[in-house]
Amino acid sequence: MLYQVLEGRLSANAIAAQRNMSHHTVRRAMAIIDKKSINRGMIESWDDHQLMQEFGSTRSAHLFFEEPDWDAEVAYLRQGFSRIEAHNRYVENAEPGRAMTYRTYCKRIKDHIATLDPVMSLDHPPAYAMQTDFAGYEPQA
Repeated sequence: MLYQVLEGRLSANAIAAQRNMSHHTVRRAMAIIDKKSINRGMIESWDDHQLMQEFGSTRSAHLFFEEPDWDAEVAYLRQGFSRIEAHNRYVENAEPGRAMTYRTYCKRIKDHIATLDPVMSLDHPPAYAMQTDFAGYEPQA
């Protein structure tokens, strides 16, 4: 995306649509490049840490939260405790100010449980196998 911004052939909306990202992110990168006079050689010489410093997210939530051991949390839930009790236990064990909110905790534990116990759904027309014509043959799809 940064190289496309430097080339300047596409608009921010076109780059965002092509990369499946927000046009605000592209415009922010454009503003940083213009403000600091960044060129292609500078970007190629930087490592990941330097790129993250210049263009990284201004939101630090993913770096800020203390992640629990999700397997232990699921085991705690399967013992019969509720999610609010599991979240309260997590908050007590986390460093002060680094615990995620109950809503974020529930979303992440739900996603983790979905990876442990996947649910398979078959995609077929309902009751198609039971359909027959008057001669006893199944209709062609």
